[in-house]
Amino acid sequence: MIGFDLPGPAVTALRQQGVEMFDDWAACQAAHAGQCDLVTCWHALEHAPNPGAFLDLLTTMLKPGGMLSLEVPDPDLLLAHFRGQSVKTLAMVATFPEHILIASRSWTVAQLAQRGYVIRRVWAPRDGAFYRLYDKVVRRRAPAADRKDIYFQDPPRWQPGLAFTASLVLETVAPLICAPLAYHILAEKR
Repeated sequence: MIGFDLPGPAVTALRQQGVEMFDDWAACQAAHAGQCDLVTCWHALEHAPNPGAFLDLLTTMLKPGGMLSLEVPDPDLLLAHFRGQSVKTLAMVATFPEHILIASRSWTVAQLAQRGYVIRRVWAPRDGAFYRLYDKVVRRRAPAADRKDIYFQDPPRWQPGLAFTASLVLETVAPLICAPLAYHILAEKR
């Protein structure tokens, strides 16, 4: 198993656990291009300045017959979910955190087809109880003057454990309490 992420604590922690992690895309591509059976890219495409070029990079990592698991916020679902709320709330969600482009399903499917993928499945996952609970219980707000980022400070040690335990129960009923806000595509590289 290999991974790529921007330099930071996640890369360091995964390296300490024995995962071959890269924080330099050129090095990752040089070492593993065309060798991967599965590339998982969840909630990253919307942060790419050039999503088409980003899809090209993901494609270079897969070997023929490899699968791409891609999850992206769905603009239509986001609009439906936040309809009736303030424009400020909708704008915050659309650009938060650092969303550059929230691509539609049809655009993403067309882009993958142009790159030679066979689309195996497209769906709106109805999960996320853990994230919703984490937002409510664990994340804490910074003073108003410091609200430039959504991740503010480390929670007390007991809160993540409580949230995780509760999420095990909540995930089974997530479709009843969580509206889908993303779409997921499973595509096979020809």
